[in-house]
Amino acid sequence: MLIIDLLLQHNRDRPNSTAILDGDCSITYSELLSQVLETSKALISKGISPGDRIATIAPPCLGYWVIFLATTTIGAEWVGLNPRYQRREYKFFIEDACPKMIFTFSPYDGRDYQKELEVILTDTDTVEQPEVLVFSNTNFNQSLFGLFMKREDESVAHQTLESRIQAVGEHNTAAIVYTSGSTGKPKGTMLSHYALLKCAEANVKWLGDSLEKVIAPYPINHVGNLNNICMNVLTFGGTIYFLKTFSITDIIELYKSSGITHAGHNQTTFQMLLDSPNFTREAISAIKTLVHGGSKTNIATLEVFQKTNINIASVYAQTESCGYVLRSDFNAPLETMANTIGKPIDGVKARIFHNERGAIAEEGEFGELQLKFDWVFSGYLNNPDATSAAFTLDGYLRTGDLCVRRPDGNYELIERIKNVFKSGGYDIYPAEIEQVLHEHPKVRLAVIIEVNHQKFGSCGYAFVQQVSGVDLQESELISYLRKEISGYKIPKHIDIVDDLPLLPSKKIDRQSLKNLAKVVPK
Repeated sequence: MLIIDLLLQHNRDRPNSTAILDGDCSITYSELLSQVLETSKALISKGISPGDRIATIAPPCLGYWVIFLATTTIGAEWVGLNPRYQRREYKFFIEDACPKMIFTFSPYDGRDYQKELEVILTDTDTVEQPEVLVFSNTNFNQSLFGLFMKREDESVAHQTLESRIQAVGEHNTAAIVYTSGSTGKPKGTMLSHYALLKCAEANVKWLGDSLEKVIAPYPINHVGNLNNICMNVLTFGGTIYFLKTFSITDIIELYKSSGITHAGHNQTTFQMLLDSPNFTREAISAIKTLVHGGSKTNIATLEVFQKTNINIASVYAQTESCGYVLRSDFNAPLETMANTIGKPIDGVKARIFHNERGAIAEEGEFGELQLKFDWVFSGYLNNPDATSAAFTLDGYLRTGDLCVRRPDGNYELIERIKNVFKSGGYDIYPAEIEQVLHEHPKVRLAVIIEVNHQKFGSCGYAFVQQVSGVDLQESELISYLRKEISGYKIPKHIDIVDDLPLLPSKKIDRQSLKNLAKVVPK
C-alpha cells in the first residue's frame, strides 16, 4: 500500500468530507485528490524522476500537504524545511539532500524566500542547481502548475501518471525528516511509505475517532506535524486544520469554534494554555484525546485537564520511529502520566539494555531504551556509519534514552543519555532536578544544562522562568532544593529569566542556553 492509496480510498468512501481547512480555504477529499494528481502530473512534466528530492520551505498549510502527497505519489522523496532556518542551515540541507526542486511559501513572516534562496544557491556546492518555485495563500492551485506544465494530451499525461504510481514500491523512501541536530549536525532520517503508513495505522487503533478534527500548528519538518498529526488524520479520514503561525490564542479559538477532537502538548505549551486569559475548560470540551510528551509534565498541570472528560495519555516518539511507539493507558494515575512514557503500543517490543555490561538490564535498573518494530526508519541519508550505530546486532533501535521499566510495565524516561553528566564523580540527571524545580509554586519552566567547573569538572547550571508577577530569588530556590534533593545535585548557579528560548517544536532550546550561561564561580 502507498500513501496515495489512502486518498483514493477516501475519495471512494467520503469524497465530500472535509480533508483540509486552511484559514478560509476548505478542501474536500475529492478536491484534495484532484489537486494532488494534477500536481503530480506537473512534477512529471518538469522532469521529476523516481528518487529525485523535492524540498518545501513553508509553514503548515494546504500547499505543503499537497506537495508532500504529490511528491510521494510519483516516487520522489519529500524534504521539509522550516521557514525559521537561516542561510547557514539552508545551505547545509540543500547540499546534503540535493533537491531537484524547492517550493517556498513566500513572502512569509517578513521574509522573501525567493530572494534569500537566490543568494544561498550561488554559494551552494551541488551537482545541479535546484529550481525554485514560489507559492502563497492566493496562488496555490491548479493554475499555478499550469504555468509550467508542458502542454500535452491529458490522456497521455494520465497514462504516464498511472505508470509512475505503479512503479513506486512501499519500501521506497517517501520523506526525509532531519533530526534537530542538538548534539551535532542534523541527520536526514529516511522514512518509507510502509513506515509512515504502518505507524499511522498503529496509532489510529488507539486514538480512534478522536482524529476527526485536529489542528496542525507545528513545523512541517518535524514528525510532530508530518507523522503524529497529518499522517494519522489522513489515515483515519479526518480533517486537518492548518495554522501557519503557532498562536495559543488562535489554537484556543479553534478549540472553541471548530470542536477540535484531539490535541497534543508538552509542558511548555501546556503552560502557554494555562497562562492564556482565553483558556477555559469549556474551550476544550470537544476534545476526546489529549496526548503529552517531549518531556515530563507536571502533576499539577495534568490535574487541571484531568477534571474534564478528556482521555489523557503520555506518549513517546522519535523521528526514527515515525511517530508514537509508547503511550500510557488513558487516565492512568496522575503520577504515571506525569513521570512515564507508558507502554509499547501494538506491534512494538521494548527492552532496557545496560550498555556497560552488554546485557539486558535487571528489573528496576537504568539502561538504554531499545525498541523493535517493523516500521522503523530506513537509515540516515549519506551516513551509513550513523545508520549502523542506530541499531543493535539483533535489530533493536537504540533510542539514546536512559529509561527504567517499572513493575507495572510502564517505562520511565530518566534522561537523554547524552544529557547525563558527572559532577565531582556523581551522575547528574537534569530531568530529575527540573522536575523538582517545576514543583515550586513560583517556577513556570526550568531547565538544567551542563557547564564546566574548575573543581568538579562539570556542574549543573539552571535557567528558571518565574511565574509572571512574582518575586523569585536564586537563594530561595537553593534553599528549596536543599530540602528536596542531595547537595551534589543542586545547580551551582541559577539564572532567573523572563523567557526561555524555544525550538520551533516548542521544546526548550538547550543549545542556545549553553551559549547564554555565565562563568560559574569556583
